[in-house]
Amino acid sequence: MTEIKPTAGRIVLYKDENGKQFPGIITHVHGENIIDLMVFKTNECVPFTSVPGGEAVRNWDWLPFQKDQQARLGWKGRDGQKEEVKEDVEPQEEGNETEDPTEAPVEQTVSAEAGEVEVEPKTTDEAAETTEEK
Repeated sequence: MTEIKPTAGRIVLYKDENGKQFPGIITHVHGENIIDLMVFKTNECVPFTSVPGGEAVRNWDWLPFQKDQQARLGWKGRDGQKEEVKEDVEPQEEGNETEDPTEAPVEQTVSAEAGEVEVEPKTTDEAAETTEEK
């Protein structure tokens, strides 16, 4: 799991002195939390340099979906503190691995009328014959 880091080309939100948010594209990264932006205001594009990250005015912040991604990955806030995230996936018991799909070749038959696909497993001998023909 990794924290989302600012990189050139990413889209973020810039909060102006009135508290209004505008989208901006990162043009340069000075440090982990200081960036240059090209901000898209209503009728103009405005460059900003050395903008700190945060929720205050004249700062940049991640888009809501980016914050959600960080939360799902187990990171909380800009300081990178890890938060425990419980996965809904049950651990697989040892010795109960799923079979390798290449071990059981499958032949597909497509019906032109109905557009249906029938799947029939091949025997090991049939799979070897098909491989030798190619």
